[in-house]
Amino acid sequence: MTSAAENILERPETARRTRLQELWLLFKENRLAILGLVIFVLFFSTAVVGVILTSGEDPVFDPALIRLQEKLLPPLARPNLETLAQGEAPRLGVYLFGTDDL
Repeated sequence: MTSAAENILERPETARRTRLQELWLLFKENRLAILGLVIFVLFFSTAVVGVILTSGEDPVFDPALIRLQEKLLPPLARPNLETLAQGEAPRLGVYLFGTDDL
């Protein structure tokens, strides 16, 4: 009986996985879960970039600037520079996402 007990004690212990490692291994096997994570990260990063581009002292896209003459234009439309005041034209020369009531 002592040989069996000694045998157990002499055996090298295998590396134990943490719960986080177990979770990650199970998560990697599920392709739909990976796809969901990728979609979530894309939406989250889009929201963060949107906040960065529309906030601060000199935003790239100023949501407070009202252009009634440029209302309801489709995406990638060029602005009418004759009706806009100096400095109101979009920085890239086109309305990337168009304009709407918001």
